Amino acid sequence: IWTIALCLLACRVAGEGRSIAAPGAPFVSGDKLRYAAKTDGGPGGGRNDDYFAINEDEEFFVIANGSGAAGGAASKNVADAFAEFYRKTSDEHATWLHPLDARLSYIENRLVSGLVWANTKLHAARQQRATVVAAVVSGGKITIGHVGVDRAYLIRDGQIRQLTQDHTMLEEYRRDHPDAPADELGRIPRKNVVSRALGRRPSVDVDVATSDILVGDRIVLCSEGIELALDD
Repeated sequence: IWTIALCLLACRVAGEGRSIAAPGAPFVSGDKLRYAAKTDGGPGGGRNDDYFAINEDEEFFVIANGSGAAGGAASKNVADAFAEFYRKTSDEHATWLHPLDARLSYIENRLVSGLVWANTKLHAARQQRATVVAAVVSGGKITIGHVGVDRAYLIRDGQIRQLTQDHTMLEEYRRDHPDAPADELGRIPRKNVVSRALGRRPSVDVDVATSDILVGDRIVLCSEGIELALDD
């Protein structure tokens, strides 16, 4: 099992006329994120094809999980390409290769475009595949985009909620057939096969969503496998 986890903690630091807020208060400008990341090749000590990147200025966080013989290079290339895109688009007049989606906010469009750019780079490299989850914090909200089976969780008031839906054959079928009974879902062939990944095709669909942050929230980003070692 190759796993990586990154935890973000929303907190308020006292000072400059600000008091420490109780958990549950809105996360506002000036509040702080504390974060930590850990990668582990598992009990066998095998090759670890995961990679993470953090940018404090842009407040983005990325976890990529490579697959295949070039998995380690693929995950690093995803993180590097995403960071490259954010550097290039720090100027509001910069040209984006990916057209804007009118249904999404600027923050959501930028995150999606960053992952689309990473897919373009991976596809051009050939034989490189990776799944990814990325988060951007801005204006008291967190925007999460993902492709594949890397996950994001919100821990609030002692409750754990998964913020992403896995891109597997099973979950894609469940999304298209929400009323399907359990026995029907159990008969789906190759149900655990990953249905979306960066690098497979010239284009990719990115799931993106934005949620409010409260003081005391913990957001956990993790690659595939950690759910096998830890339950809720």
